Amino acid sequence: MRFKPLALQVLQQILLYAVLFWLLVSAVRAGLLFSQGQKHLAEIPDTVNTLYMPLLAQSVWDVELATTQKELASISAINGVESVLLETRLGQRLRYVRPHSDGEHHNIYRLDVHLNHGNRESLGTLTLYVSNTLVQREIANDLISSMAQRVLDFMALALLIVFILRRRFVVPVQQLAQAARAFVPGEPAPAFRLQYPAGVEDEMTQLLASFNAMRASINNHLAERKRYETALKQARDELASRVEERTARLDRLLNFQQLISAVSSRFINIPLDEIDGAMEQTLAQIGTFMEVDRCYLIGVDQLQVVSMVHEWQAAGIAPGAEGLDFAPLSSRPALFATLLREGVLNIPNCRQIPSFGHTQTQCDIQSLLMIRIDYLDQPVGVFGCDMVHSPRQWQDEEQLLVRLLGDMFANMIIRRQQLHALSDTQQQLEEANAHLARMALSDSLTGLANRRHFDEEKRQAFDKARRKGAPFALIMLDIDFFKEYNDHYGHQAGDQCLQRLAALLTSLFTYPGELPARIGGEEFAVLLPGIDYQGALKRAEALRQAVWDLNMPHANSRIADRVTVSLGAIAMDPGLHSGVEQMIADADAALYRAKASGRNCIG
Repeated sequence: MRFKPLALQVLQQILLYAVLFWLLVSAVRAGLLFSQGQKHLAEIPDTVNTLYMPLLAQSVWDVELATTQKELASISAINGVESVLLETRLGQRLRYVRPHSDGEHHNIYRLDVHLNHGNRESLGTLTLYVSNTLVQREIANDLISSMAQRVLDFMALALLIVFILRRRFVVPVQQLAQAARAFVPGEPAPAFRLQYPAGVEDEMTQLLASFNAMRASINNHLAERKRYETALKQARDELASRVEERTARLDRLLNFQQLISAVSSRFINIPLDEIDGAMEQTLAQIGTFMEVDRCYLIGVDQLQVVSMVHEWQAAGIAPGAEGLDFAPLSSRPALFATLLREGVLNIPNCRQIPSFGHTQTQCDIQSLLMIRIDYLDQPVGVFGCDMVHSPRQWQDEEQLLVRLLGDMFANMIIRRQQLHALSDTQQQLEEANAHLARMALSDSLTGLANRRHFDEEKRQAFDKARRKGAPFALIMLDIDFFKEYNDHYGHQAGDQCLQRLAALLTSLFTYPGELPARIGGEEFAVLLPGIDYQGALKRAEALRQAVWDLNMPHANSRIADRVTVSLGAIAMDPGLHSGVEQMIADADAALYRAKASGRNCIG
C-alpha cells in the first residue's frame, strides 16, 4: 500500500469539509437571495402604481412625449424589469427596453393608466416585462465574491492547522516509528525519547509512556524467555524419550486398527458357510497380536443363552470355553454376572479373588480381561483374553484395544445371526414357494394335477408326440351317478370317494410322462404318452376293474351296488387331430358313448 503522509490526509479532509460547509452556507444564502428576489419581482406592479403611475398618467394626459419617455426609462430601471410598453387610447405605442437586456422575460404585468383625481377614465395600458435573469445574476455575483473570500480564509486556516499538527503530532509519531523500527527481536529495547515541549501533559506524552511500558514488558519477557529456554532444553531430552515410547505405542495401535479394518472388510460379503472359519481366523490374529495364551468370542441370544462359541489357544494351551454351548450365562461362574453388570472385567491375578477360584483351577487361568459386547444397548456376546503361564497386569492401552474390538465383534455376531436368519428365511421361502407351486398345479382335495396343470401338460405332450411321430393316448372318465351318491351319503363321503379314486389313479399310472388329473367335479383324465389306442383300451379296462374292486357301496346307483366309472379312450391320429383339443373332444364323445351304452364301460 502506498505511503500517504498524515498531514496531507488531514489537510485534504479539512479542505473537503470546508468545501462542503461552504456549499451548505452558499445554498442557504442562495435560497434566501432567491426568495428576496422573487418577492421583489412580485412587488414591481405595486411599486410602479405607487411611485411612477401618477406622473406617467399626467404626462400621457398632457401628451408630453419627452416626459412619458423619461418615466418609461425610470420604470425600466427597476431591478427585474426588462422592458415596458405603453399603449395609449389615441393609438400611440411607446416601448422602452433596458440597455444590455438579453430579451428574455418570465412574467408580464398589464397595468391600467389613469389619473388619480376624480377622473378614472383609462388613458391606456402599461405592459411590464419582468425577468429573473437580473436576480439570478446578482445571486451568482454574491456567491462568487463569497467563495473567493472563503477560499482564502480556509487556505490560511488549513496551513495553520497543518503546521501545528506536524509540530505537535506528526513529528513525534515519526520519532516513535523510527525508534520502533530500530528494535531488534531478541535484544533489550532502549528507552523511547521525543523532541517535545517540556512540561506538557497530553495524549502524545501518554503514548510515549505506553511505548516505554511496552518496552519494559518486552525486556521482562525476553528475560523470562531465556529462563524458559533453559528449562525447555532440560525437558527436551525427556520428551524425546517419551515421544519414542509413545510412537511405538501409536504404531502398535495403528497396526491393530489396520487389523480391525482388514477383519471388518472380510465380513462384509462373507457367505454363511465361511463365517465360522473367518471368526476363528480372526481370533487367531488378535490373540497373536495381543500376545495372550487364549482368546474367545461367545455369542448370546436375547435371553442371554449362549448360541455361539469360538476359541483360539496358543500352542500347548488347553481350551477353556468348553461346555458353554446353549447354556445361559447366568448359570456360569460369578465372573459372567459381574461382566454383564459392569461391562468390563479386568483381573490381573485370579488367585487373589476367591470367587473366581473355581474358574482359575478349572481353566488354569492366571489373568483375564473380558468385555461385554453390546448392540443397540443390548448384550449380544462376550470377548475375553486369558493368560495361563503367568499373571499379567493389563495396561490401559490393552484395555483400549479390547474396547475397540467391541463394535467389530458386535457386527460379526449380528452378521452371523442375520446370515442364519436369512438362511432360515430362504429355506422357508423355498418351501413356501414349492408348496404354492404344488397348490397352483394340484387339486386341493385329491392331490392330483388340476385343470390348469392338465391343460399345460396335454399341449406339451401332444406337440412332442406329433413332432417325434410317437403314439399318444388319452383317457377320460366320470363317476357314474355321483350326484345321487352325494345326495345319499353326503358331501363328506363324496369327497372321500373322490380321494380314494385319486389314490387309485396315482397307483396305476406311474410311468414317466403319465399324468392323472381331476378336471371337473367327478370328471378325471389321464395323459398316456407313448401309448397307442390298443394300449389305452387295456389301461382303461384295468382302471375300470380296479374301481369295481374298490367295492365302494353306492345304494342309489342304477346299474350296480357299488361305485363304477364310465371311460372314454382315444389315441392321437395325425390325420384327424391337428390339435390336442380335437383329441379332447373325441375323448369326451367316447365317454358319452360309454354312458349311453349303460355306463361302467369304455366308449
